[in-house]
Amino acid sequence: MIRATPTIMNQTVAAAVVALISLSFPFAAMAQDAASSPPSSDYVLREEYDKLKTEHEAMKTEHEAMKKELDALKTAVRQMAYGVAPAAPAEGPSRAAPEGKQVVSAPSLQAVDELRQEVDTLKTQVKETFPGTTKFLVAGYGTSTFEAKSGEDPFFDATLNAFFLWKLSDRLLFEGEVEFEFEDGNTTTNLEIAQASYLLNDYMTIGVGRFLNPMDFFVERQHMGWVNKFPDKPLAVYDGLLPESDLGAQLRGVIPIGPTKLEYAAFVANAPDLITSFDDPTAVGMLDFGNTANHGGHVAVVGHIGFIPIP
Repeated sequence: MIRATPTIMNQTVAAAVVALISLSFPFAAMAQDAASSPPSSDYVLREEYDKLKTEHEAMKTEHEAMKKELDALKTAVRQMAYGVAPAAPAEGPSRAAPEGKQVVSAPSLQAVDELRQEVDTLKTQVKETFPGTTKFLVAGYGTSTFEAKSGEDPFFDATLNAFFLWKLSDRLLFEGEVEFEFEDGNTTTNLEIAQASYLLNDYMTIGVGRFLNPMDFFVERQHMGWVNKFPDKPLAVYDGLLPESDLGAQLRGVIPIGPTKLEYAAFVANAPDLITSFDDPTAVGMLDFGNTANHGGHVAVVGHIGFIPIP
């Protein structure tokens, strides 16, 4: 029987402990490397996946809605080309979503932007082809008057003034006014305004045609029956001193000066003719503003400047 002495047993235990410690070192190093290494890029978090999926679905829905709107606008443009009034295009994306799911590649941002620009262009074209909205407007006013003067028989008269406003573009405009007046048992027709205006800038407008006399403030701005409530016109307005309207070209505008403004107008028109015939003795020495021709080869050049101190 062999009995181990304490010295031999202690040596054996120490050797075993050293062996176990040496074997544990590789496993500890492997665990530390695994803990310190970054996660693999092949995996994404659930939140990131859900976010990307939501953005994908939203972009796909917007793309499909814009495609439908583009098809509707193309159909409207074709209908307008054939003279058929189109139905109003639907605004905004469709709210209905398909029940089934289908994997479709999301369109690129550049494709979405190009499609949006094309839709905006077609919207503008369709809006410009709509008839009777902002292109042409018929307006006007009518008056009926009863006059009773001392020494004269009382009488009624009536007038109808029709305005024709045509917007050819944002800068080119046309206005016309025709007056129908019943007086002394007869109906007379007078073309008061027939002028094309072009907006050069915010402070200057050029007009060509027949326009109300800018030199006569009453005729240009206050002669209308719905403005002037008096039965008679002011003296010297229709008595052969100033023309009611002119036929020519004018340049006018407004220049702001702080809270006030400066008005100006300059025009060239057909010159009046001096009446020398005694067919009507009461008209001898007065001017004839028929605006039918430039008598004697002359033209009328007129201008005025006005200052408005009160805003």
